[in-house]
Amino acid sequence: MIFRSLAPDAATLNQYQWHYRPVVIFAPSEIKANYVQQMAMLKKTEAELADRDIIV
Repeated sequence: MIFRSLAPDAATLNQYQWHYRPVVIFAPSEIKANYVQQMAMLKKTEAELADRDIIV
């Protein structure tokens, strides 16, 4: 699964170092239009992201 949620207070990217290429998205809410649009664009290319070891 390339889409993962991390709690803001516990978020660390150390576990992904040297294994994945993380794309980090910051948004005040999951219902904000910009967040929804960006996630939709990323989900359209999920297979390509996975081929490149990218996680979101």
